[in-house]
Amino acid sequence: MYYFVFFDPKDGVRRTQIVDVYKKFAEHFGKKLPQFKFIGLYVRNVLLGSRPHYVAIWEFPNYSDLDEWNRVFAEDKQGQKLARELAELTTAWEAKVMSKLILIVCLTLFYPVRSSAYEAEKLKSQVLYPNLYIKILKWSIYSVRGVAIVHHVTIENTGDLAYKNIRVRIHYLSGSYSNYGTRVAVTTGVLPIVVPPRSRNTYLKGGAVLGAGSSNFIPGAIEVLGATPVDP
Repeated sequence: MYYFVFFDPKDGVRRTQIVDVYKKFAEHFGKKLPQFKFIGLYVRNVLLGSRPHYVAIWEFPNYSDLDEWNRVFAEDKQGQKLARELAELTTAWEAKVMSKLILIVCLTLFYPVRSSAYEAEKLKSQVLYPNLYIKILKWSIYSVRGVAIVHHVTIENTGDLAYKNIRVRIHYLSGSYSNYGTRVAVTTGVLPIVVPPRSRNTYLKGGAVLGAGSSNFIPGAIEVLGATPVDP
């Protein structure tokens, strides 16, 4: 069986960036899941016809191995990090599982035909791993009497599903002179919003409570932990 992954670069992304990140991704999962053999990453040099720009090809023995990949990925923090790095550089991801018949069959991959099996796998991924599709681009936060108020959160949803109740984690750094810049606290909370599919908007302009805070804390990073898919 062969797993073909198609994607395009985002504007301004160089080929070397994608090659470097995908190489790390392939090496990591090649060790985690040796039954998956990475065949190669291919790029179109003459941009004629429709997309895709890049094609990655993996070989694996059985359909059941895809379930094993999902199980390992769900617990693999480093693998998820590499997947997020890829998602930051690329767009318009698609995938197809193919059986080897004769070489000419591969030509059909470049027509915009999607199988029901692929659509089901794509939907499953977006339900199980919303953090791969929800990106927080900008955000602001301040503290009042020990309560953190988050506001003006710009979110991009690259998936085909809408999500609500975005679960996030915020890392705080110390603002004290003695240990300035060191990580001192972590808080989690829920952004009470609904994010439409394939969208980019700014939410919570009026602010919302997001756990405890302190005027001595400097907001460092924010990460998406999960979200609730909204039925279409």
